[in-house]
Parts: sequence; structure tokens; C-alpha cells
Amino acid sequence: MDEPVAETLIPKFVIGFNGKINDGVICHPDGEHVISCLGRFVIIRTLSNFKLTKKVLSDHTQNINCITISNSGRYFATATKTHEGFTCEICVWDFAELKLLKLIKYHTEAVVDIAFSADETSLVTVGGECDMSLVAWEIDGTPIARTKIPGRKVNFLKAFTGDSDSFLMGGATRLGVWKLDRIKKIFSENLVSLGSLRRNATCAVVCEGDEDAFIGTASGDVLHVSLSSRLFKNSAPKKKLLSGGVTAVSITKRGDIILGSGRGKMGILRRRNMTAVRSLDLHGAITSLSTTFSHDHMIVATNTGCIYLTDQDTLDSDLIHTAHSDPINAVAFPKGHSGILVSASGHEIRLWDMEVGEEKLRINVAEVTFSCVCVSDDGKQVISGCSDGKIRAFGPRSGRLLYVIDNAHRGNVTAVKMTYDCSHIISSGEDSLVNVWRVTPQSRTLVRSLPGHAGAVRSLAIIHTPEAGTEAYSGGADGNIIAWDVTSKFIYTQQLHGRGSVASVMVHPEGYQCVSVGADKRVVWWDIGQGDEVRVLDGTEGAEGTCGAISHSGEWF
Repeated sequence: MDEPVAETLIPKFVIGFNGKINDGVICHPDGEHVISCLGRFVIIRTLSNFKLTKKVLSDHTQNINCITISNSGRYFATATKTHEGFTCEICVWDFAELKLLKLIKYHTEAVVDIAFSADETSLVTVGGECDMSLVAWEIDGTPIARTKIPGRKVNFLKAFTGDSDSFLMGGATRLGVWKLDRIKKIFSENLVSLGSLRRNATCAVVCEGDEDAFIGTASGDVLHVSLSSRLFKNSAPKKKLLSGGVTAVSITKRGDIILGSGRGKMGILRRRNMTAVRSLDLHGAITSLSTTFSHDHMIVATNTGCIYLTDQDTLDSDLIHTAHSDPINAVAFPKGHSGILVSASGHEIRLWDMEVGEEKLRINVAEVTFSCVCVSDDGKQVISGCSDGKIRAFGPRSGRLLYVIDNAHRGNVTAVKMTYDCSHIISSGEDSLVNVWRVTPQSRTLVRSLPGHAGAVRSLAIIHTPEAGTEAYSGGADGNIIAWDVTSKFIYTQQLHGRGSVASVMVHPEGYQCVSVGADKRVVWWDIGQGDEVRVLDGTEGAEGTCGAISHSGEWF
């Protein structure tokens, strides 16, 4: 009998976006849709219902590094960043049908930026420091011209608004206008003279009519340059430069300049004299400012996972989306409640309403990384393991700290689980120990410390059966999986020997089999009673397994 073919899972709901790439959140010219990216996925949302995801496009196999949209909004394009020596992906998309038109593979390691020509007939891409090439493409992927870029790091590429063959490029050492000759199939560069100024150009916006451009710099000022004469005209602020540099710049509907800084400062400059008229502080470095000329608002995104809807005149801002900005270390559902998700990332634990994608609660502990999290079966405790060796429990409604177990492990606490009756916590750590804690409203007491692993314990799973009581299963960096009696005897009842570090162990609810993934790049079924491998599947496509979960019925993992 043929085995069923595994299908790639397509996300239907996304909480998050990549706020660390410049111009990574863009508003469609229709004033209703917003395009962003997260990992290898393109995410389409609507302003009228921003928390819900309209569409997720998953044709990339690499992480997206830049995104752009054509003037009319007919097309948008995305390009990726990969590893040194590997080729990047460039995708051209049809927005109306939300489908891939062309996949182009070019540039080494990273595509820094991408831009459509003003007439939407061509696309220009620029590579990173390992590549340093500038390439023009037809929409169908046919190359038009290519050249090597002198100088060092490029930070942005912007198309002119009317001239379909001109583009503004800036970076660490130069700022220039590049002209595409479609007949001769060549590029030519004309440098913009800044006089005695020396600036690292970080971002830019080209004004309607192609006469002027405004350039943000790492020094913290905005430069006004003439594109026709390619000369410097003015700069602002004159004295107190913006801390963190200017990281985003755009033009408001009235024609004024709006800018964002690496320290979260957003401000408006009058275009005619470049004087500041108002400012606002937001949470995190501002990486995207996307205006829509059919509305009076703009989308503002920061590197801390915040997206704001901001009035272009008053800068009044509503927070419309929040997400983690650090790697997510753990997620957990409360027992019997699929509508609530708990996540741990950096120094934060967040609770999410999965029906609408809305953050309901945020718990912060400064200078601590939450490495694992679980929810007690009665739903009254969110229990976390931390990088400082402590176990912390919080109330899921208030976020109030309920208790702390100091010195739970030496070093990072790698996993925490609570027994079904909420009487004990099982924890593991980088100190190679599995610890059993008795928990009462008045105290938390160490019952037993269980040595057995020769390295850090990476994963824990617990089950309760009428026959065996409560059992814990630990997977370690030594490649072993150990089954523990944590009800009365506090001894190991079985030891399974794997080939590499075990990142995650999943136990069938009936307790007769478990599944592991890890450094051996395999999915392994184990017969717990016999201690043997039952089945092996090369299911991680050549990559190390990092985590896993099994359904309550045991049917899916």
C-alpha cells in the first residue's frame, strides 16, 4: 500500500511581520491593502480588518529581504537573502489575482533592494556586498542590462516617478542617479554632489516630477537634493541630529517630508524650508513609512513588531498590530482552549486571542529570556522557564507574578511541564538535570533531582495513565530519551539511545510510543516498552528538527 504524500502546510493566519527590514510594510495605492513579509511568506492584510490575514503567499523558499510595489499597484515584487555562495530569489506578483508571475534566480547572498520602473515595464534589482551588481529585468524575467556597482554597501534603490529609465541609489560611500539605456543595454551613473558633506545614505524618497529627492542619513539628518542638477540644496535638522539616524522617509499628501529615526522619533518637516512642525515618539526604530494618496493616513512600522495607523497631518497614531520581534522560543495552548495561545519570546510572554489575532496580555521581565512556557491544566497559571535559572509563574488574566522558584537549575531552564492535577512541576535545564517540584499555594519544594543525561536536557513531555501514573520523558543533547516515574519511585523506567541531540520528544497519549526529532535530521518512532526504533522517516528535508507537538488524540504530530 502506497504511503500518503505529505503536503506543505500553507498558513491561513499570521500574527507578525518582519519589522527589521527597511520599507518592509507597504500600503497598496488602493488605500485598503497592506503588504508585508515574514520569513519566506508574503502577507496581505486589509486596513478595514487588519488583525485578520487576507492571503498568505508562500512561493519563496528563502527569507524575504525586500519588497516593492509598482506605481499603479498592478504588480509587486519580493526578493530574498540567503547564505554566502547561494543564489537569491526574485518574485514578481500579480496583485489583482495574488499569484506568482515570474521567479527569477540571481544575485549572490542578498538582494538589498528592488524597484519597478515608472511605466511598470521593467524591474531593477541590486545585490548586497558579496554581489554588488545592478540588473534590469523585463517583467517576464528577461534581463535587459547589468553592471557592477563601485563603492561599498548599498542601502536603497528608488525609481523616479516619471522617468522610466532613471533610478536613485545610495549607500555608505556614494549617492547617484543611474540611467538605463534600453537600446545599448547598459547603465550609466551620475553622482550627486553633496559638497563637503560626507554621509551614509540610509533611505530616500523621490518627489513627484523627479525634480527633487529627500535622503535620510545615518548621521541623523535629511538631505534635500536636486535630481536634475544632482546638487545638494539643504538639510535638516541643522543642530540636534536625530539619534539612531534617519531610518525611513516619505512624502505626505500635502507634500511635506515625514521621517522616522532609529530611536523611534517620527517628525514632519515643511518642504519649502525644511523646518520641523511636530514630532512623536513611537516604540522601536521606525523602519517603514508608507503613505496612501487616497487617504489621509499612513502605515508606520517599527523593528519592535508594532504597526501604527498615523494621521499625516497631526501624527495621531493608533496601534493596529503587535507582534514579537525576537525569536519565539515556545508556544502553548491551555488545555481545551484552542482560541488562546501563549508565546514566549525574548523577555516577553504574550497571550493571543486566536480568533482575531489580537494580543490580550503581555508580561515583561527585563534582562531575562523566557526559554519555555506551559499552562496548567486548570488554566490558572502560566509557568515559564528562564535564562537566569528561575521558574516564574504568572496569572493568565492579570499577568501578576504568582511565585518564583529561585535556582531551579544552573543556567537556562530549557523546559517546564505541570502535572495534570497541578500538584507538581517537572523542569529541565542545561545542567543535565530533570527536577520535580511540589507546588502548593504556600510553597514550592524540590522533591527530587533526577540525573541521567550527559549533557543539557532539551525537551520534556509528560503523560498520565491509570496504569503507570504520571511519567516524564526527557530528550537530551547526549542523544538519549529517558522515561521517568515521577509519581512515587522517581527513577528512570526506560532509556532510548538516539544518534544525535534530541530537540523534541512527543509521547503518544496511551504511553506505548514516542516520536523524536533533533540533530540527526530524522523523525524517529520509538517503542517505549522494547526501547527500539519502530520507524524512521527523513522528514526534516535535510535540516535539524527543532521542535514538535502531538495532538491530544495522538492521531497527528
